[in-house]
Amino acid sequence: MWDGDSRITANSPENIEAFTWYQSHAEKLGVNNLRTFGQTFGNFASPQSPFMAGKVAMVLQGVWLYNFIEKFAPGMEWGVAPFPSVDPERLPNVCIVESDILVIPRGARHPREAFEFMEYVNSPAAIEKLNLGQRKFSPLREVSDEFTVRHPNPYISVFMDLAGSSNACHVPKITVWQEYKDEMGVSASRLDAELTTPREALGEVQERVQWKFDRILRRWNKVKDKRLNEWSRYDPE
Repeated sequence: MWDGDSRITANSPENIEAFTWYQSHAEKLGVNNLRTFGQTFGNFASPQSPFMAGKVAMVLQGVWLYNFIEKFAPGMEWGVAPFPSVDPERLPNVCIVESDILVIPRGARHPREAFEFMEYVNSPAAIEKLNLGQRKFSPLREVSDEFTVRHPNPYISVFMDLAGSSNACHVPKITVWQEYKDEMGVSASRLDAELTTPREALGEVQERVQWKFDRILRRWNKVKDKRLNEWSRYDPE
């Protein structure tokens, strides 16, 4: 999605290949057929969710989906496996890693006490108790055997193994990520309607998002240069 420095890579060959595969479904099944089918989908957190209603056979989801299955489709037969990879031998167990976080906001009245609470929550016993209640898994490297035995999700070990995979990844840590994500979504919708080609759509994303990213980087560099100049004049003597 980006080079890790200053360039996004929306129109990379890999993304073009992925979007070409994505658009092939509209070409194969028909745009109107897909739209009509999609209109029958209900809300995600409801019994009308397409997966829990049996309209969709496979979804890319996280450990939290167990809570919705238990609530809205308790009799449903389901299983968990790593999402298919473009190259299972070279890139096994590819997954997206996300997390809940605790923070102390600026201006908090009791930061020391807040940190003590955060320290407690991240202790092995407390975090396992919390995650058992949330039906998620511990972010700590070491987990007790009792945790997996007591966990209500029968596939919790699969999720834990995936999170520890060397091919686990996260969304890009860039300030324009939300705009980037939105632009990719718009491009996908245009591909659904067969209004553009993958190369054209991703080329437009590349141009628009890179322009926004460049503007932010220029502003950051000015601030950085100013601070470096100020520090260079500082004489510790």
